[in-house]
Amino acid sequence: MKNLTLSLTLAFLAVLGLAGKTNAQSSTRVGLKAGLTYMTLGAATSNGISINYDYRPGFQGGLFVETPLSESVLFSAQALYTQKGGNVNTTISGITFKGSSTVSYIDVPVLLGFKANPKLAFYVGPQVSFLMSTKSVLTINGTTTTDTDKSSLKSTMFGGNIGAGYEITDNVGINLNYIADFGHAAKKAFDAGERNSGFILSLGVKF
Repeated sequence: MKNLTLSLTLAFLAVLGLAGKTNAQSSTRVGLKAGLTYMTLGAATSNGISINYDYRPGFQGGLFVETPLSESVLFSAQALYTQKGGNVNTTISGITFKGSSTVSYIDVPVLLGFKANPKLAFYVGPQVSFLMSTKSVLTINGTTTTDTDKSSLKSTMFGGNIGAGYEITDNVGINLNYIADFGHAAKKAFDAGERNSGFILSLGVKF
């Protein structure tokens, strides 16, 4: 928990610095957001065996800053704790694989928003993700194993983030985003194929 708090704090300080350089006007606003993730790891191939991951629910929460660059363009930078991963339930050559993988990151998206009207905006931009923890629970033909070793995963990932936001009030809004990593989550070539992607529905409060 201490490492998570420190990571979020450092990431958000970097976000604040970037936002301050982008626009020093008083119209810059800081906020909190939280929501649900619906993520998958796609497909994993190991030793000639391919496993397709289903989507699994998770949590996202953190901090953001938003500032207008013009009447129709916004800048948004965020520091978010995001649960990713996927579920698996398949049978290969008579062997049943069933379980889930939860991989947690600090996501730092840097987005441009384009306002369709005063309430609705569309966002797009890159993001960098820093690995925090992982937990995989897998049952193979009735035998269950749990793995929390993150040494096989890349510590830093780069990806893209697109979405839409709607302001319910001047202080409260909802967002729907799709995020996807550009590379594989695992380090080794024989684990190639695992790639985080999915949807996030969140509620944000501006101060």
